[in-house]
Amino acid sequence: MYDLVVSIGLTVAVVNFLALIIPFCIDKFAIRGLPWDHVYMQDFVSFLISAITILVISVLEGLPVAVMVSLAYSVKVRRS
Repeated sequence: MYDLVVSIGLTVAVVNFLALIIPFCIDKFAIRGLPWDHVYMQDFVSFLISAITILVISVLEGLPVAVMVSLAYSVKVRRS
């Protein structure tokens, strides 16, 4: 049962990552025709963090870590 939950979590994490990456790339590069910019890496990292968070949540022992990562990621530091 535990392996099934982890397998489902991994599948959902991969599908989530692809569901975020593919429309982003189609919109930015295919439709708008924008060139690659290093600023897009922040978007890719946020997509990856959300997929990793889903994967960690699927492992029951990883729930406290997932909460910590999601809270730390949601905090924005204001720069003057």
